[in-house]
Amino acid sequence: MLSEEEKKEIEEEARQYPTRKAACLEALKIVQKHRRWVSDENIRDIAAFLNMAAEEVENVATFYNLVFRKPVGRHVILVCDSISCWIMGYDNVLAYLGNKLGI
Repeated sequence: MLSEEEKKEIEEEARQYPTRKAACLEALKIVQKHRRWVSDENIRDIAAFLNMAAEEVENVATFYNLVFRKPVGRHVILVCDSISCWIMGYDNVLAYLGNKLGI
């Protein structure tokens, strides 16, 4: 269930768009800001609040890699793994972080 604060923030964002559906990504970001991730229940709640199908919200959530669908820690470290980063040795950075942080 969305909190009153989340509903208020989503409503404020939705007023800036021509349709409520257009505020879907912002709604996901608001819920994630408050809870650190977006659960299946949150997906259904956002869909109901924005008059959308849960599948539509799920599609948006899974398209963006910075919408976390599983619980994450307080700090999230993103390491580039594109071909250019791979050529420059991202795997060394990843290994160092893994060893240093014990993950």
